[in-house]
Amino acid sequence: NTMVFGCCIEVKKKSQVDIQPEKKDNAVVVNTSKAVVIRSSSQIKLMPTLDESDEIHYCNYLAPSVHYLQHQFVKYIVEEGFDETSTLHEIEDLRPDKPGLILQKGLDVSCPIDCRKGAAFVHCIEGEDNVGLANYMLSYTWRYTVKDIVETLVAYCNQKNLDPKNTFVWICCLCYNLHREVEDGRPMSYEDIEETSQRRNLEEVSQRRIERIGTTLTMITPWDDPMNLKRIWCLFEMYKAHSDEVCNLDIIMPPKEKESIISAIAEGIGADGKGSIDQLFDAIERTNIENAIASHPNDKVTILKVVKEEVGYYAFNTEIKNLMRNWVCDVVTEAINDAEINLSKGDDSKRFELATFISRCAGFFSRTGVHHENALRLHKKSLSIYSSIKTSESKIAKARTHNNIGTEYESMDHYKWALKSHLKCLAIFEEVLGKEHGDTSTSYFNIGAVKRKLGDMNGALQMYEKSVEIDKKSKGEHHPDTASGYSNIGKVLMDKECFDEALQMSQKSLDIR
Repeated sequence: NTMVFGCCIEVKKKSQVDIQPEKKDNAVVVNTSKAVVIRSSSQIKLMPTLDESDEIHYCNYLAPSVHYLQHQFVKYIVEEGFDETSTLHEIEDLRPDKPGLILQKGLDVSCPIDCRKGAAFVHCIEGEDNVGLANYMLSYTWRYTVKDIVETLVAYCNQKNLDPKNTFVWICCLCYNLHREVEDGRPMSYEDIEETSQRRNLEEVSQRRIERIGTTLTMITPWDDPMNLKRIWCLFEMYKAHSDEVCNLDIIMPPKEKESIISAIAEGIGADGKGSIDQLFDAIERTNIENAIASHPNDKVTILKVVKEEVGYYAFNTEIKNLMRNWVCDVVTEAINDAEINLSKGDDSKRFELATFISRCAGFFSRTGVHHENALRLHKKSLSIYSSIKTSESKIAKARTHNNIGTEYESMDHYKWALKSHLKCLAIFEEVLGKEHGDTSTSYFNIGAVKRKLGDMNGALQMYEKSVEIDKKSKGEHHPDTASGYSNIGKVLMDKECFDEALQMSQKSLDIR
């Protein structure tokens, strides 16, 4: 009643629990009502509990190890004339008249599930280090390259201290039997197959597979316009894994993409207030389940119906966006930790580099609009490093950091603390840059804004007027900054009920604009 197909075992129901183990190909297989146990000389592997209807289908949960993907799968592709940079679609375009590399592997192999000719790729893999019960599920698209997928999974194992030989990843193109779909006789495309296993039984994917496997790995690439955020199945899998209490969701990406994100943050923002990292946040903001792509219209209709009935589109989109934003914050936090390890014990130039990177990361957290406490903590850490470096450059950086700390306090409505920080910034600017410098003008302006919030209208007016005088000299009467200064003076005069003077200032501002 137990059939062994290479490394794949199909177990049929036994009426008793106490079964004598049967030795097959140097492995001992025992079937119980609780679990299927695969024993070898080196380890014991337990499948999750299987109900009666699952016992003949558990081969659906077999998956290649990361070790196999890194060493054997890549080798197989290269030997067949492709390379690591080939996409999954390029190595398997699902033509029934000319099978690609994935279909070819199981072309003449009997499927252990239905005993028909034509098996899934995973059912052709042998060796306990190469194949086993899936403990991870990869959510991805066929447009990803083999290199990106493999490097991402290897990096994940390294990060989590996982043994690649015991990390088995369910990947639909390798674990689902594509032969059966091709045999249906209808025109196919790689987008069709990308969602084939899901299409047959939505509930299987949304509940059973995700729950049984336990951890879903959502792969992000490219970092500035993630493909998976445009695919309805990827979004749905991400949401299901995240919202299910018994499941885990990890967002992963190729190492080179992670480096690119960190570089984008390290660049900071330009004069227009924009930075490269904004591309990612724009992509996240555009995420909308209603606009996501599905190869089959029925797929989209079905998923949208489920989403609408369970949580609604707005709540779904909000959850995905928050999940992605929090993930980016985690990536940045990890990058800061790495930078501190690599640069904190260096010379002054290295420590200055570290302080600047931390400061820009703090700016990133601030711009999310919800992580001001993290931003404040990082700015203070940056300030501490700048203060330990005795150069004029570090002194200016220290002043700007005081300004940034003040801005974070403002965002948190701690205006007295904000004023103290801005005054520290002003003192350094006046000492090092002089009272007529543009940065000094900005500091006056910021102090004026805080004093106004504190109700000190005379103090606010004095600061705004000093700022405007500098801007008129350095930038000109008709510069937008000068106009902004006149406008703010007008607002303070309105607060003081000096209406005629307020009107004059407002008109001056409008004339420039």
